[in-house]
Amino acid sequence: MSVQRAGSNPFKFDSGIDAIVRGSQAEQMPMAEVGPAWVAQRSLLDQLYALPNLEDYLWSQVAPEISEAALLLPYRFWQAVESARDRLQAAAAKDARNARLLQRAVAVLDDQSDLFGLLQQYRLALVAG
Repeated sequence: MSVQRAGSNPFKFDSGIDAIVRGSQAEQMPMAEVGPAWVAQRSLLDQLYALPNLEDYLWSQVAPEISEAALLLPYRFWQAVESARDRLQAAAAKDARNARLLQRAVAVLDDQSDLFGLLQQYRLALVAG
């Protein structure tokens, strides 16, 4: 366990959340893009004592295989969603027989993007106070 000296931490223990959130640019820590864990694991006790059941079987069948962990980063995920939306729209333009189904898929992606934007607005409103 390491001990930090008094001047090494940009956040002081006696400062409130307002001072941390609204602090000057010099006091703010740089935001780094932190990658997710490579494999999400259950706790060791859950692995030891849990008996396999129907829910475990269904989850193992439905859970997607993620070959690239960087897709779990928000920016990369929404970039992949936009790419999928563009491909679906291009496929709908080419395939007249399945165009209605593909346009519904595009509408679902648009709806999810709009809901995420609304969530971001609420989050910013809460932080701003």
